[in-house]
Formats: sequence, structure tokens, C-alpha cells
Amino acid sequence: MSRRGGAGARAPLIQAAALMLISLSAATAFARSSVVVPYTIGEVWPAAIRFLRVDRNYRVREKDEPAGYVLFDLPENKRTYRAALEMVKTTDDDGRVATQITCSITDLPRRYETTLLDQLAAKVGEERGPPPAHRPPVAGDPPPKENKPEPKPEPKPDEGDLSQLPKPPTWGPK
Repeated sequence: MSRRGGAGARAPLIQAAALMLISLSAATAFARSSVVVPYTIGEVWPAAIRFLRVDRNYRVREKDEPAGYVLFDLPENKRTYRAALEMVKTTDDDGRVATQITCSITDLPRRYETTLLDQLAAKVGEERGPPPAHRPPVAGDPPPKENKPEPKPEPKPDEGDLSQLPKPPTWGPK
């Protein structure tokens, strides 16, 4: 008795199923967006909670200030999405103590995260005022460098004066 289709006929079906699984898993993946604000976590944390609860009227499911995260629900188009804010101490490009705020929202495009972060950063700046001009020195920091030009190193005795070497020959017509 002979079978039609055998193992060779199943290979395209298995490949199609694998491609479908890959495409579905990519659709449920979520992005993470972040922004660095030039304020300490102690200054950012209360502003973030007020922003989520009062300004946006989002339901905060869980929060942990020492760990630096907030889990909240984001209602959009008659559906609720799970979202998270994470706050980590860092320094900005000017050497000031800063906070990196990372937002992740499942099943929504990245623009929702970036919009939320931009609004939160604006609120923190509005509440706290302009950031400090520079980071105050912290105990254990090396002393600031003076802007003196470094002295030229003395030539080593075996180097000699290279300007007295003969010029290389030139080739071709003049």
C-alpha cells in the first residue's frame, strides 16, 4: 500500500507554520523607549506618580520607589494596555546627576511611549524648574584639571635632529 504525499509533502506545511509563529511573536513584542532628564530620582518619582494618577487619570497597579518602577494601566480605544515606567540613576552629557526614565507599553506602537515620556519630562521640568548648570562635586571625585598646556616632551638622546636627514629622491620629469 502506497501513501501519497509522504514526509516530503509535509515540509512546506511545517515551514509555513513556523513562519506564522514567527510573525505572530513579532506582533506581540513590545518596544521600550527612554529619556534622560537632568533631575534626581527623588525629584522625578513624585512628579511621575502625579503625572500618571492626576494628570492622565491612569490606574497605578503597583509601584516601588526603592526599586524605581511603576506598573499602570493605559486605556486607549475602549481597551486597557499594561504599561511600566522604570527610573534609573545615571548622569547626563554635562556630568550632572540625572534619571533615565524607560517606558514600555505592550501591544501599542512606540509613539505612545515617546509621547508619554515627552509629556512626563515636560512636567518634571515645569515642576522642578531649570536643571542645575553643572553637577556639584561629590566626595571622592578627582580634583578639576587646570587648563594649562602640557609641556612638550624632551627628545630622547637616540632620536637626534631629524631635520638634517637628506631629502628623498624625486622621480620623473620636472
